[in-house]
Amino acid sequence: MLVTDSFIVIPSFPILIVLGVLVRGRTSLLIVGLILGIFGWAWNARTVRSMALSIREREFISTARFSGTSTLGIILKEVFPYVYAYMVVGFIN
Repeated sequence: MLVTDSFIVIPSFPILIVLGVLVRGRTSLLIVGLILGIFGWAWNARTVRSMALSIREREFISTARFSGTSTLGIILKEVFPYVYAYMVVGFIN
């Protein structure tokens, strides 16, 4: 979370302006997409983490844990379906 919070605190708009001036006309669409992705992932990651932590405390997770489901199974079958839609929307945005 330290890395995520660091990316949230950094003001990305001035950095994007400086990077835009530095790479003007000499870069591909892929590089521009990577630069935007580097500075745009932190808010979505923080939200998905908070959703997963909230889901972790629900009763059906305890029931799955007591029934002997592995941690990976709980993540894939119980937590992931709830956060998947938000992850897709965040990726599209």
